[in-house]
Amino acid sequence: MIKRSLVKRVNFAEEVSLGASDGYESGIASVQLCASPKAALNVKVDSFGVITNDDTCQSISSCSDSKLELLRLDDENFLKEIEVQRKILNALTISSAADIEARTGQVFKIAGLNDILATIIEKSRFYEADNKHKLRNLEKFRRHQWPEKLYITEIAEAKKIILDLENEAVELNKKCGNLKNEFGVQEREFEISQQFEDWERKEVDRLILEYSRIENEANILKRRLFEGEDHVKKLKGYNLFYSNLLNSTRKNAAVERLSKMELSNEVYALLQEISMMREEQDFQVDGLKTNIDKEFSASYRERFRNEFAKELQNVRKEHEKLVNARRIELQCWYERRLREVELMMMKRTSNRNRELRELNMLKEQMMGLRERCLHYEQQNLKLTNQISSMSMQLQQQRDKYKAILEQSDSEIAKLSKEHDELALEFENLMRSKVDVQEEINEYQTLLNDAKFTDDSDLAMEIFRPNLITTEIEEQILNKDGETVKKTAKQQISKGNVVIKDVASDGCYVTVENISAVTNEPIGQWKIQRCVDSGADIIFIFPYAFALGPHKSIKVWANDQNKRSKQLVLKNSQDPPIIPYRSKIVLLNVLGEVAAKRRCYCYC
Repeated sequence: MIKRSLVKRVNFAEEVSLGASDGYESGIASVQLCASPKAALNVKVDSFGVITNDDTCQSISSCSDSKLELLRLDDENFLKEIEVQRKILNALTISSAADIEARTGQVFKIAGLNDILATIIEKSRFYEADNKHKLRNLEKFRRHQWPEKLYITEIAEAKKIILDLENEAVELNKKCGNLKNEFGVQEREFEISQQFEDWERKEVDRLILEYSRIENEANILKRRLFEGEDHVKKLKGYNLFYSNLLNSTRKNAAVERLSKMELSNEVYALLQEISMMREEQDFQVDGLKTNIDKEFSASYRERFRNEFAKELQNVRKEHEKLVNARRIELQCWYERRLREVELMMMKRTSNRNRELRELNMLKEQMMGLRERCLHYEQQNLKLTNQISSMSMQLQQQRDKYKAILEQSDSEIAKLSKEHDELALEFENLMRSKVDVQEEINEYQTLLNDAKFTDDSDLAMEIFRPNLITTEIEEQILNKDGETVKKTAKQQISKGNVVIKDVASDGCYVTVENISAVTNEPIGQWKIQRCVDSGADIIFIFPYAFALGPHKSIKVWANDQNKRSKQLVLKNSQDPPIIPYRSKIVLLNVLGEVAAKRRCYCYC
């Protein structure tokens, strides 16, 4: 309506400007403004926008049906006054430019007055509609002088239901006592059977441990037996090796003996050859002496004889030294080889004696181990027979107790299921009783309050619909004017508990009670957070938790708020999810959706 009045005002200003520009000729512009849907007022304006009658403005602001009829009767007077104004306008055509500017200022003032007039009309219409709505609500409240007449049947039914519920609660308490006694008897029997089964299990474990110990000893003895056999095989190999070595050393000794005999023969031949050479040299020396005696003088022969005797002594000394050294070397080598052969023979004899002793000892150990193995095998056979018989008995007892336990578990599950159903039904009935009582108290407080007709906000809260749907879109722009973030949220709630706010990065969720008078018990309610890029996260409110009127609770993520560790919605390792598309659902005790909120975030 405001836009329509503005369009009319612009058209009016254009017509006035056109009338003023055409040689200051007089013109008429008419605007129709509706003060109410029943009446309309025609206002005549000249070319400069001057309202011909000032009383009409006052009549428009406080318009009514009677005044509008009187205004219609005064049209003839308006026409006469308009003719007078036309004559005045013809006289004003010769006015100066200063007068024209003053009149244009009056035109703008008149435009402002028209705006004020449009706002006044809109407010009057709004207040009229509001008054009609309040009158209708007042008539609804005044139809009955007392709310008990309106809700007398519901109150009677509620009282009857409350009495039935109390009787059912008494019966259920009796049944619960009987069920508890039966459950205690079954539990004691189950404990006795469990103790017997534990004793049997311990006995079987003990027998299994004894059997495993005996089996380990048998395995150790077998391993030792195998090790002894391997050691005997090794000793036989060593014996064969040393016997072969002894034969080879005997052969080597015989070869050495033969070589010694050959060397002694060679030495004897060399000695004979040396003696023959000595005799030959002596013969030659004697010949030379005779020749020298014949050829040389006595002095020369004496000197030559001395020198020759010296040289001959030197040669003999060197020959004796070589012969003695060779003889000593042969004697040392012979003695060394003889000692080595004697030591080898002594070592072989000692090793053979030691091997014979070890072999006899191992034979004795083998005999003892075989006897022990036979004894342990007999014990093992007896124990296996006992274990098989006891395992069969244990299996029979297990089957028996398993059947008994399954039967008792089925009965207990059935009784617990019935108990849970009855408890849930009783809780729902008590909750409905509390809700009915709270509603009755609300109506009593409304009736006792003398100003309940003026408290429109409270009335609107009481008669508020149960379904609330809101959509929010946000855009954040940077300096260049580009969109950097956009979020879209959709909220749906049933009842008084709503999801008020959800953090864009998933740090917290706020739950609020929008009721003005009632407490909302939300114990064991669940908040389920569903995200496309991750697993669902569920938070459960503590037992007997309630929200007061117009109270809210904020459920923080882990490590986000140090003062409320007990209200944790997700793990601290979960990263912020931007961009993401998430859904927050509030579920009541029955698993029904009490509130839901969707959030889409794009960066």
